[in-house]
This record gives sequence, structure tokens and C-alpha cells, in this order.
Amino acid sequence: MTVGGSVNKAEREVVTRVVSGWRDNLVNLSGTNRLLNFNVSKSSAIPIKQPDFDEVLHRLSTVSGIEFIALRALEEEKNAAEEDSNNEVTSSSATEELLFDNIIPEEIIRAERRLLGADLDRRRLSTVLSHLAKKSRQTYLDTGLQVLYLALGQLKWNEPEDPKGRKSSPLILLPVDLHQSNRKSPLVLTIDEFEPVLNPALILKMKMMDIYLPEFGEGTPAGIAKYLTDVKEFVQSQPGWSVTTDVVLSYFTFHKEAMYQDLEDNMSEILESKLVQALALSGTDHVSEDFLFEPISEEN
Repeated sequence: MTVGGSVNKAEREVVTRVVSGWRDNLVNLSGTNRLLNFNVSKSSAIPIKQPDFDEVLHRLSTVSGIEFIALRALEEEKNAAEEDSNNEVTSSSATEELLFDNIIPEEIIRAERRLLGADLDRRRLSTVLSHLAKKSRQTYLDTGLQVLYLALGQLKWNEPEDPKGRKSSPLILLPVDLHQSNRKSPLVLTIDEFEPVLNPALILKMKMMDIYLPEFGEGTPAGIAKYLTDVKEFVQSQPGWSVTTDVVLSYFTFHKEAMYQDLEDNMSEILESKLVQALALSGTDHVSEDFLFEPISEEN
């Protein structure tokens, strides 16, 4: 094996294989990745059911500081109302409270543009909001990474080898924060910049299946709605696939997908790097003169 110079064909194949391995190990594209197989957990997700999708987008893009209101009655309130109903007591306070929980929140949401309706009861909503706020804050302090997002739209899909293994993946992710002015005040959803992004893990997974989803245009409410419509029309050719307008607040991590895409987009240039070649071929007979050095003497 010659010293220095360009790598030969066999060595280039080794470098390509090693760099491809580095790239592929960056991203988890299995069913354990929440970006690919997202289940709305009772402890770590808040599904938004009111108002409708277009109005949610409009409020997110125009209102500074969004609060949540629970749409479900507490379980004990439901039980009390059912018991009163069985006893033919229709004017009980429990029944009135149940009616208030089922009707008034929707009316308030229509009137108050700063509100979003969560498909949870008050107790669960408070617990999940606190959990998400703490997780988001602690992750940012530990790693500097943004992990709290609103998932806008879901793709229901399956892999060809597992037609019954239906998965649900967020289509668009909008970075958000939860803030509280004091301990007694409610947690408020804030958005520094309305900059929605496509789910990078889903895009990579689709490419591996030789499926190329439509291009995402403007990151505006109208652009988001159009993209979901475009994807819905696109997947009509895939049996059993569908698109929903579900909106869910939860946490997601996908910083490594950006590194994966960078390696993918610039693979040819990366393979020409002598430093990358030296690292990939370390442990082989190929040695580059550019990285030879004199070992430091133990006496020094």
C-alpha cells in the first residue's frame, strides 16, 4: 500500500461504507422513535380538539400567549351526575357542573381567541402541562436543545412488510414554550418565531421506502393547511394511508436528523476529505502523509 496520495477504488469503498455507517447510526428509524410511531400518551401529550384546525393555526400565528382549557369533566363529576340521573334528580349541582364542563368551555373557546381546548379533564391537563414544562426546561438546561413542539397534522401509514402495523407520525412540528409568570398563574403557550418544520425522521423514512412527500411551501397557516391537503392527495395511492388534522402538544427530539441530512446532501465532498479518509481507514495499511507526526518522547 502506498503512502499518501489518493485512495484507490477498494479503499474508497471502505470509506464510503464507514461514512454511511456513521450517517445511518445518527438516526433511529425504527418503531421506537416517537417521530415515526407517535402515541398520544396520557402523561406526556395534550391533544387539542377545539377550535377547528384552521382557527388553531390562526390563533397560534396571531395571539401572544395561549392558554388551555379542559374539555372533559372530572371522572368523579361524571359519576356523580350519572348517579343523580339514575335517581331522577335532574337539577342537582353535579349535573349542572357536568353540563357546564361539556358546554360552556366550547362557548368560551369560541369567544376567547387566547384559548385552546384540550381533550383532557382539568386535573390531567394541569399535571401534563407541568410535566411538559419541567421536561422542556430541564432538557434545555442540560443540552441546549428545544424539545417542546406542537405536532400539526398526522400521517397514518404502514411499512410494506407490515401492512397491519399502522403507525402515526406528526407531519409538521412547531417549536413552542410554556411560561408561567408566577407559581399561581397558569402555564401559557408562547411562540418566539412562527417557524414550522417538517418531521425530519418521517421524511428520511419515506425516502428509504422510495416515497417522496410533497414539498413544503410557506410556513404560514395557509401554507400548513395546503401542505396537509397536498399530502392527503399524494397518499391516496398508498392503500390504507391517510392524513388527519390532529394537533398535539408534546416533546420530540430530532437534532441528529439535521446531521444525517447534512451528510446525505454532501456525501461526495465528505468522501474527498483527506481527514475523513484517514479516520475511516484507521487501522488499515493506508497511511496519509498529511497526518504523519513524530511521537512525543517520554522524556519530554
